[in-house]
Amino acid sequence: MTSPNQRTKVPTLKLFQGSQEWPITELVHHEYIQQRCAESDGGIDTHRHLDLFHVMYLFNGSARAALDGEEFRINAPLLVTVPAMCVHGFIPTETIHGHLLTIPGSSLAHLLSYEDTYSVFSEHPVVISGNSDDRWSDLDHLFKELAREYSHDNPSRFIAIQSLLRLIFVWAMRHQPSNKVPIESGATDRDAQRIRRFKKLIEQHYRSGMSIKEYASLMGMSSAQLNNICRAKVGESALHIVHERVTLEAKRLLIYTAMTISEIAYELGFSDPAYFTRFFSKQVGAAPKQYRTRHRPEHGIREIRKTTDVAPRRSRLNSGI
Repeated sequence: MTSPNQRTKVPTLKLFQGSQEWPITELVHHEYIQQRCAESDGGIDTHRHLDLFHVMYLFNGSARAALDGEEFRINAPLLVTVPAMCVHGFIPTETIHGHLLTIPGSSLAHLLSYEDTYSVFSEHPVVISGNSDDRWSDLDHLFKELAREYSHDNPSRFIAIQSLLRLIFVWAMRHQPSNKVPIESGATDRDAQRIRRFKKLIEQHYRSGMSIKEYASLMGMSSAQLNNICRAKVGESALHIVHERVTLEAKRLLIYTAMTISEIAYELGFSDPAYFTRFFSKQVGAAPKQYRTRHRPEHGIREIRKTTDVAPRRSRLNSGI
């Protein structure tokens, strides 16, 4: 396992192949830990993600793990949450079984939007262990139900998955150690902290068409500095990161709402629907109308027409600087 202290050499990886961090519209990606290890030569090398959050539930076995500056042994039963830009990896020391959830930052913010718990999970890893009581049976049931919903195309699937995810976070909040100081995720990696700050600002402002210069100003740096940090840490420009978030939201609105193309354009900060269409087509390889037609769920998620002010907003800047 690559030493987590070699931060300049730690790769920033994407879950899927291609240029986009999260090309699907799902709230979460579910897989079994044992399958991931089998596909990765027995273990998961040390790495991190720009905007992906992990929840790992290990219910059988043990492994040697690295978690942002610390290496230690983990034993089932165990729940670990891993925030974006947190260095992590593990190598099983015996046969292991468990679940691995991957959630984009936008979904995490949505799932925890009604609680003051977002910062608890988005800032630091949370490790819950110990088998002194039967509290794990409830968590085991939640993960089994989530895996079942994820693998079947049932009516109201999206709502069911969302509800189960929230219950998993409720379980984690109620069972996290109260007397343990959390691991300072990226405490010695100032640029990783800046990336987290940038991602938070994107979540707050991506609908407004804010330029990279404005994002950089809020962070107390120049556009060039912000771009250099993004390219050094994740291999992408700051503008590309913003565009990924806008594109993901556009996909969700196209699939899960009955908003018109123009309404979606205005909702996402575009003053010209035609420019939004060109932007989306370039990012996705298909026009918004085509994408909507191809990806509508067959089992009828109920369309809810979102009430939105369709008056033109400020123009999204082409240069992004």
